[in-house]
Amino acid sequence: MKHPRMVLVPALVVAVGLLTSVSLPLTSPVRARTTDGVGGKAISPEPRKAENAKATRGTKPKKLVIAAAGNIACDPNHPSFNSGRGTKTACRMKRVSGLLLNRNGRPRYKTVLALGDNQYVCGGLRAYRRSYGKSWGRVYRVTKPVVGDKDYRTTLNAPHGTDCTKEFGRAAGFFEYFDDIKKVEPRPAIGRGAGAFYSFNVPAGCRPTDTVCWHVIALNGNCRKGGGCESGTPQYSWLQGDLAAHGSSDYACTLAFWHWPRFSSGKHGSNPDFDSIWQLLYDHHVDVVLNAHEHLYERFAPQNPNAVRDARGIRQFTVGTGGASHVKFPSAARLPTSQASNDDTFGILRLKIRADSYTWRFVPEPGKTFSDASASPSACH
Repeated sequence: MKHPRMVLVPALVVAVGLLTSVSLPLTSPVRARTTDGVGGKAISPEPRKAENAKATRGTKPKKLVIAAAGNIACDPNHPSFNSGRGTKTACRMKRVSGLLLNRNGRPRYKTVLALGDNQYVCGGLRAYRRSYGKSWGRVYRVTKPVVGDKDYRTTLNAPHGTDCTKEFGRAAGFFEYFDDIKKVEPRPAIGRGAGAFYSFNVPAGCRPTDTVCWHVIALNGNCRKGGGCESGTPQYSWLQGDLAAHGSSDYACTLAFWHWPRFSSGKHGSNPDFDSIWQLLYDHHVDVVLNAHEHLYERFAPQNPNAVRDARGIRQFTVGTGGASHVKFPSAARLPTSQASNDDTFGILRLKIRADSYTWRFVPEPGKTFSDASASPSACH
């Protein structure tokens, strides 16, 4: 799974290394069709076996970091917006985005995943520019986004939102804002209508024989609006092709991300709409899934599609802590596979990736103390 390239058609976003979609040259941006919203056929690299890849890896593998969060920027009309500075409990996108910058105000990480609901309350273009753009937009050059459910809102269900569209099901602001990024190489090609799913490699342009090379898949979690999540739908069929072209025999580690979580102890609960997607990812040995939607943080043990702990299962992180607001867990009860949780701290997840393993750390905004960190590397499978 390699070579950065996006095929965005409002659908989930899965991540692990290289952008793929549509059969065009890997170096050129790919624009998804607006007629049927179907992502293109994944381009498969020269097959290389894992044993060959591992043979070329050094004894001291290089470590890279992927940073991620969702539920990010308040609408400029929000009472807590405060000229983008927010309050103590809401609209903290500027403070959280500071975790993504170094002392010189430049991106600290080479890969940032925006996990959906990146701009409230309807993802209007002017709202993106005034709120998201002045906070998380400071790292737009290294950001790979997925679309959230708020992006599909219109003037009907968000009458007080900034620049909401009247056109149902387009997520126009999201696609125009991210399609307007001129300095990304290769520039993300974001399809309108159904779609917004693509894949890429981390680091950009890596090959399975490199010291570190993860394949990353971005999906559209809005199953009913973004290409489908069931077997036979455009997004599912594209995902099948992408996973086949970037198999675990070539890529030691794979990550996928989209907005709605499959499993959750939060207000919205677990979402069975993703059963087919989760089964497909599990069958292809995907290691990590990142989501948002719930306005909180929750980490799960590796689990199979039946929510049973499984050493070869997928570890899910819900990171809805990008700055917008908090929503409490409905009770003290957690799902059996839930291992860590918090509902009062904004921040980002940092995944430190290695050749065939990873570590994690939740980094809170300045002034907060909650953190969740791995004691040792977790092996990919």
